[in-house]
Amino acid sequence: MRREKLLTGKLILFFVSLLFLILSACSNNPDSSESETDGSGRVSLSIRWLNSTNQEMAVLNPDGTLNCAESGIVRIHAEIYDAEDLFLADSGADGWDCEHHSGLIEGVSSGTGYKLVIYGKDEQGNILYRGEQANITVVEGQTTPLEKVEAFSFVTELLEPAHQETVTNGAFTLHWSDTPGATQYRVLISPNRDLSSPVIDTVTTATTFSPTGLVTDFIYYWGVSVMDQWGNEGLPTDPFILIIKTGVNFPPEMEAIGNKAIPEGEILIIAVRASDPDGDSLVFSTGNLPDGARFDPATGQFVWTPYYHQGGRSYPDILFRVTDNGTPAMSDSETITITVGDIGVNHPPELNQIGSKTVLENSTLQFTISAADPDVGSDDGITYAAGNLPEGAVFDPLTRIFSWTPGYKQSGSYRNVLFTATDDGTPPMSDSEAITITVGNVNRPPVLAEIGNQNAIEGVELELIITGKDPDGDSLTYTAVSEGADALPSGWDFDADTQRFSWTPGFEEDGNYQVTFAVTDSGSPRYEDAKTITISVGDVNRSPVLSPIGNKTVNEGSTLSFTITATDPEGDSLSYSAANLPAGASFNPVSQRFTWTPGYDMAGSYNNVRFTVTDDGVPSLSESRSIAITVVNVNRPPNLNPIGDRTVGEGTEISFAITAADPDGGSLTYSATGLPAGASFNTATQVFRWIPSFDASGEYDIGFTVADSGSPSLKDSETITITVVNQNGQPELEPIGDKTISENSTLSFTILAVDPDDKDKLTYAATSDELPSGWKFDAGKRKFTWTPDSDDSGSYDVTFTVTDDGKPSRSDSETITITVLNVNNSPVLSSIGDKMLNENETLSFTLSATDPDGDDLTYSATGLPSGASLNPSTGVFNWATDYG
Repeated sequence: MRREKLLTGKLILFFVSLLFLILSACSNNPDSSESETDGSGRVSLSIRWLNSTNQEMAVLNPDGTLNCAESGIVRIHAEIYDAEDLFLADSGADGWDCEHHSGLIEGVSSGTGYKLVIYGKDEQGNILYRGEQANITVVEGQTTPLEKVEAFSFVTELLEPAHQETVTNGAFTLHWSDTPGATQYRVLISPNRDLSSPVIDTVTTATTFSPTGLVTDFIYYWGVSVMDQWGNEGLPTDPFILIIKTGVNFPPEMEAIGNKAIPEGEILIIAVRASDPDGDSLVFSTGNLPDGARFDPATGQFVWTPYYHQGGRSYPDILFRVTDNGTPAMSDSETITITVGDIGVNHPPELNQIGSKTVLENSTLQFTISAADPDVGSDDGITYAAGNLPEGAVFDPLTRIFSWTPGYKQSGSYRNVLFTATDDGTPPMSDSEAITITVGNVNRPPVLAEIGNQNAIEGVELELIITGKDPDGDSLTYTAVSEGADALPSGWDFDADTQRFSWTPGFEEDGNYQVTFAVTDSGSPRYEDAKTITISVGDVNRSPVLSPIGNKTVNEGSTLSFTITATDPEGDSLSYSAANLPAGASFNPVSQRFTWTPGYDMAGSYNNVRFTVTDDGVPSLSESRSIAITVVNVNRPPNLNPIGDRTVGEGTEISFAITAADPDGGSLTYSATGLPAGASFNTATQVFRWIPSFDASGEYDIGFTVADSGSPSLKDSETITITVVNQNGQPELEPIGDKTISENSTLSFTILAVDPDDKDKLTYAATSDELPSGWKFDAGKRKFTWTPDSDDSGSYDVTFTVTDDGKPSRSDSETITITVLNVNNSPVLSSIGDKMLNENETLSFTLSATDPDGDDLTYSATGLPSGASLNPSTGVFNWATDYG
């Protein structure tokens, strides 16, 4: 692989050289490349390369395609030197890429000879190829032909072994080949495959290097790049493995596979290759393969030809893995994506082979056709059709089922029965198959018409004509046979030509007899149909006589029962039956007894109740009689639903509704007796209500009655006991309300409460966590008293409570707010006393006063001597006296 890369690089370099030869050869073509100046010392080199069809291109690949290589030269650089090899100018850091095709070099003069050097660089700016110096003379408006540019590669070749260096003990040396034009070599040793972050980065002029200080049981990667006399450095070699080993199993390395792209319908082969630094045996495996793909774990070869319906999709996460047999086992893997292109061509569906068919007459031939569309991988979107079908055959295009049961007259061959499958592509494509269906002849048996068993009467002729048909039209032969224990007595006759049977039984020949009639066709093989019938001969019979019954009358709820009787002149056994019986009535045919107890809603007339007696003669004879049964209406009492005794506490409401039902559906009237004082009963709603007073404890008997509207009117009633349980009623504190009082004034009021239980004793109390001291509450007199001080202004909550001595005791309370209004109080001036001083002396003293409300104070004085003063704010008095 490496030598192939070097060969490809040399071919690319050859065509880069050829570029400049073409530039010089096209000097008379207005589209050819030129070197010119604009008179200011700038050389414009136009890298415009035209092929034979005048199409522009940048790099000619070895296979003849015209594009920029995905890896390789993507930029062209030029350098200008004078005759003394002194560098003068270049094409700039970026050079000329394949999108621009031209560039500009400054710093040269028209008419001067220069040397030109061409570089080929990759996207990172690394020099891949470098040309030898070529002489060029810049002449304005002309192009000087270039000499042939020889070039060499900056990619080194290593001496064998080429891929791996494994060191077990001691020192070792790396080797590589000497590269023409190289003056130095750069050696990189790194733990990373891309040689980034190298642990050794050194430059040498030799072609060998002995590293030291590397870690054992570790995998390194190493490579070499070359440097020329101008300091340009080429790309390093592909990384090679370097192992410093003492016994650790290293994982295998699988060569990069990369994502793949392939058109639908074409084969894709991927050879998975790997190596193991320890030389272990390797096993390949894979996962998440697309439908239809195969992988050989022994060879590591993946093969897939995508179906047409798999085009236009990407298949991600296809896993390839290699595992060694070391201890422990180690592996390497890569997940790729395969993109399948849709070639956009509709392919015809493929109709699965049907083949010719064979079926017998009157048998069913059924089969299902199917097809697959290579563009979708199933029969989705395929429509089916059939043509030239035999008579009676059907084909369902939805289920794809052909079904045919040929008749007995359809034997033969039916050719060119055509089946077609058509897809929904553009344009639609189809596939067809024509088959032959062969129907074999089948002889069908004749059919003897149904005869059925026969009844005959003594002395009366019995005549039968038997008939038959043959579905194939064969001639028929008829026979009649009677033999064995049930054979007919003598005297019967059967004519095979007229198919007529006749017999007149004698008066002593009653009984059952059997005859077998048969019809036989002339087909091959011969078929027969036979039927055996029974002829029953009976005596002449007379009807039995049913005794008169007469019409009947019965009350609702009462039982009507009677027995019917009959006689038979021949003494035959008799059977009895009844019809049109009223609902609930029964008739026992063995005891001949009718029984009925009509319900209370069944009053009325029931006509045409029919009774029948039948003998067992031949033929059976019978006699019937119809009677009318009248049911008289009977009134039934209403039903008062149970109420039951009740219990309620004093002061608690008791309420309930009584209900009743009348079996005859009549209207009902409700009433109550013995109602306690204060109780009520609503006859319309049937609701009883009562709130017993607190002195109503005891038991009360109350009667409830319901009466219907029948004739005579009937009633139902229930007397219940309501027990009123004594209850302690809650005392009620009469409203007190919030109070307002001024400071230093007296607030006094009395509270009052009532108790529903007159005998209960009441206790009063007052509580407050907020009132200042000085308030009191006299529980006996129920009286509250308080005179707030001058500093008690504000709002205070007081709770008053009344409690009875019932069992259990109950109470009521009210919390009120007492608001004390602020009242301004006079300030108090401290005693001053008389003062004495001599003439020409100064008297000074300070007044002092307090205010119970803490108000600000102002001082004043009257009758001050001349020259005396009083400060109204501080209360300071000053007086300086004179002589005289």
